[in-house]
Amino acid sequence: MKPTIGRFELVRRLGRGGMGEVFLARDGDRQVVLKRLLPHLAHDRVLGEAFLREAGVAARLSHPNIARVLELGEASGGFFFTMEYVEGCDVRALGPLPVPVAAQIVADAARALEAAHSARDTAGRPLGVVHGDVTPKNLLVSADGVTRLIDFGLAKVRANRDEDSAGGTWEYLAPEHALEGTTDERTDQFSLGVVAWELLTGRRLFAGDTDTLTLDQVVACRVTPPRQVNPAVPPELDALVMRMLARDPAARFPRCQDVAEGLERWLSSSRVGDVRAELGGLTQRATEAQTPTPVAAGPAPAPRLPQPSRASTGPLTVWEKEALRRLGALPQPIALETLEQLDLGRGAPPVLDVAQVLVERGLLVRTDDGAFVVAGSD
Repeated sequence: MKPTIGRFELVRRLGRGGMGEVFLARDGDRQVVLKRLLPHLAHDRVLGEAFLREAGVAARLSHPNIARVLELGEASGGFFFTMEYVEGCDVRALGPLPVPVAAQIVADAARALEAAHSARDTAGRPLGVVHGDVTPKNLLVSADGVTRLIDFGLAKVRANRDEDSAGGTWEYLAPEHALEGTTDERTDQFSLGVVAWELLTGRRLFAGDTDTLTLDQVVACRVTPPRQVNPAVPPELDALVMRMLARDPAARFPRCQDVAEGLERWLSSSRVGDVRAELGGLTQRATEAQTPTPVAAGPAPAPRLPQPSRASTGPLTVWEKEALRRLGALPQPIALETLEQLDLGRGAPPVLDVAQVLVERGLLVRTDDGAFVVAGSD
């Protein structure tokens, strides 16, 4: 018998992150994607409410290029939300792409961002939504060749965001995001510009040997025009991507709508054939090559990690070192509420993200009751 969460039957696991896991689930005859907090975090009300706020932002958005959030709730002792199931894969699975296909993916993503940035509440007031983590893993392509933006987990409504937290995936941050924690429509545009550059060239743009070196590259923002890496990139697309990647936010496009329209004009004028059909075919082949992960019955136990092996973990970032120093000075064990209040300084990534990295490296241990202990402390 397959495990369930409320009325939802879990079919297979699609992914797992630091705080949550994602499943393909069945709701009667309908397939949905279900995201829930990891079982050992399920009883944390503060974290659970933040988790549902994340889903609440996305639930206000309705657009063909944004995966719809269907339901938010609490069941089986934990928090969850469901969203529409997109039968396909994220763009990382597609491999090298023809230039028109890459352009279509970025155009769809730009349309999704424009819809999010311009979203309003029922009274007509701007919501001020910023995605904050536009990366290849958050762009899903379906078999009909349509790209959808997912996971507004780092989206921030400006009035409520934490100004001291950088957030996001470091190699896709805009320079001002990395330096000051500033996020707005133009930082999302820059992140999409990084994705566009990588899809057009087949290479990583910012990829240092350590997180710190990657951030240094982001801040320096020295970008080789994609046409110099891939001569198949036409001058029009080369100029468009370079404008998205301008270090000065004021030099970027005013809106993501301008990005989408520029790409769509090029696709229309270039007579490149049925790009969506080509993209759909690539998606189908990539999806068929993926191996599904079955769901085991019963809840996953809270992780209890071994003592660290520093030789195998690589160098710590400056934020990880600072978090470890501060956590080591606190009485052990450390409650989650205490950890959440830890201030690592302006420009730091979210403290829970840093803590999760330390847990994965074995430098911080999560106890069975949900607290934390610095490895090796008395």
